[in-house]
Amino acid sequence: AEDGGAEVLSPMARAEQLCQDILEEVRDIKFPTDDISKSLTDEEKGPYQFVFLQECDYMNGLVGEMVRSLSELQLGFKGELTMSEQMERLIDALYLERIPDMWMKLG
Repeated sequence: AEDGGAEVLSPMARAEQLCQDILEEVRDIKFPTDDISKSLTDEEKGPYQFVFLQECDYMNGLVGEMVRSLSELQLGFKGELTMSEQMERLIDALYLERIPDMWMKLG
């Protein structure tokens, strides 16, 4: 459908587009906490470095869940997986441009 020259997508199509866009952005993000930790000398390891590494680990967990859930959702869009209630909630959040609850818990 057209609306003033802008394409209007259905909620499902909009969620599918956002799923793909977000997945492309986050798929390859990985904070190399083990490498960073090994590269620090004992004198360099302090509370700030510890907190930094801890935050990187939290982000790795969040990004990992984002990639997992979005990849699963893509399989659902393709018909290769049955849409679960959790996947439906992810679709709703994407369409409404809100952060999904399952991601908020890790963020």
